[in-house]
Amino acid sequence: MSSCAAPAGSPCRTGKGKVAAQYHIARFRLVPHLAKALSVPVPPLRKPDPARVADYAGLPPAYIDVGDLDIFRDEAIAYAQNLARAGVPIELHVHPGVPHGRERFAPNSSSARRAIADRARAIASI
Repeated sequence: MSSCAAPAGSPCRTGKGKVAAQYHIARFRLVPHLAKALSVPVPPLRKPDPARVADYAGLPPAYIDVGDLDIFRDEAIAYAQNLARAGVPIELHVHPGVPHGRERFAPNSSSARRAIADRARAIASI
């Protein structure tokens, strides 16, 4: 796939195996073929998601909450740190002793109620 037109960070550039091959075939062969057959423009490539960009300057303010047992904890904290280094306003909450999805598994727990209230407050402040 050396002639891949995928942006850095896309599955066919970073991944190996079946998932990467399926992504590459779908995005760079099937989509253009279907677009031509339907006489519509080929959709533009999406920019990498904010967690994987090299320059965080100019991104909007962020509210991030994560449990300290969450499988995404380190990634969420690193993202918040990158935003802060770039001068982006952030609000980060790391809730002790709770896993990913706590508000679904224990919606009446104090941690879930606090997180939901904090999210509502952050949304209302926009």
